[in-house]
Amino acid sequence: MSSIAEARAAAQAACSTEKPVWVSWTLHEDRSGRLRSGESVKDAITALADLPVRGFLANCCAPEAVSRFLEQSAAVDVPWKGGYANTFSPIPEDWMLDGAGQSDGLLPYRKDLDPESYASHVCNWLDAGATVVGGCCGTRPIHTEKMRQCIDTKFPHLLDRRYHKTPDNI
Repeated sequence: MSSIAEARAAAQAACSTEKPVWVSWTLHEDRSGRLRSGESVKDAITALADLPVRGFLANCCAPEAVSRFLEQSAAVDVPWKGGYANTFSPIPEDWMLDGAGQSDGLLPYRKDLDPESYASHVCNWLDAGATVVGGCCGTRPIHTEKMRQCIDTKFPHLLDRRYHKTPDNI
């Protein structure tokens, strides 16, 4: 979701199911950690404070934006927090997948974001307290493999089933 209004409407509907609810925002390309609408992460999370949301994530944005999101949401106490970034070059604000503009259509991958570099971002997110990590547009199986290698090496305790959160213990 790209705005507070979208997140609030979706979270209200999802919470009515009495199932665990997570909210994920796509963040601005300027890597500030702001939502694409320009609203702050703090304001977005505050707007949902009266709802039983169990997780907050950032998705489909630059890995650097996910890092900023985690910094800005560090004080929020939820069991699920993290992100899954894309590997594209910055998306122009007026971009359209099927548009006629010069920058429309398929986006190129970032040359500085190979699988090892992406996994390094993921390890930093885990260091910052993320409990959910992954990859979005442009990540491939090799990215997942490198993320797993990082987890196996630096965070093996995360693979211990005693620490896994389930619907019964969230």
